[in-house]
Amino acid sequence: MRIGTCGWGRLPARQLGISDYSSLLEAYSRLFDAVEVNSTFYRIPRENTAKRWRSTVPDDFAFTVKMYRGITHERCFVGVDDLLESFLRVVRALNAPIILIQTPRSFRQTAEHVQKVLDFLSILPSDIEYALELRGWTYDERFSNWIWVVDPFAEMPPEQDVYYFRLHGSPPGERMYRYRYSDTDLQWLKEFVSTLSGDVWIFFNNIWMYEDALRFKEMMSNG
Repeated sequence: MRIGTCGWGRLPARQLGISDYSSLLEAYSRLFDAVEVNSTFYRIPRENTAKRWRSTVPDDFAFTVKMYRGITHERCFVGVDDLLESFLRVVRALNAPIILIQTPRSFRQTAEHVQKVLDFLSILPSDIEYALELRGWTYDERFSNWIWVVDPFAEMPPEQDVYYFRLHGSPPGERMYRYRYSDTDLQWLKEFVSTLSGDVWIFFNNIWMYEDALRFKEMMSNG
């Protein structure tokens, strides 16, 4: 199991007791063994920047990378060869095993859109896993070869070999991103993931994400 957060840019390193570090990413890698790179959604970084990130962390640290919005949101998976080439260079530099593909909420689950996503997935490199956060969509068996992303507090995943959870701080009735998970919540999550037989990746994505992820990591380590 991998536990981390969506991004590291706001890590309160000193408040978390880390004072000797050369970068926030280095400080982050002392706490967690994986991170979801969110900045790549807004801008594709230079390949050398990605190589620097990779060199900053231990060899067994894992990056997952959120796909650039120019591909998913602006061009909606069509005519993206130039952007995809640049994006994949960054993924390779990070040696990232998983790419997160998120769709905009306006990209409805129509027959045309389903086919667009399937056609796009068919051209992607086969040595990388793809985690699909198709927002507002219900599970479709045609996507069974890829990872179906959910927030387990809101939706149960299908049975998979790899599970990828993004925790947005939004249990039913709570405001998205602003909720701080209780010990009861995290205990439920611990018990739930213990029933899963596949690999599990858990990324917290709320304003308390560092503290919540550390609490959950400690809870898991205590057996």
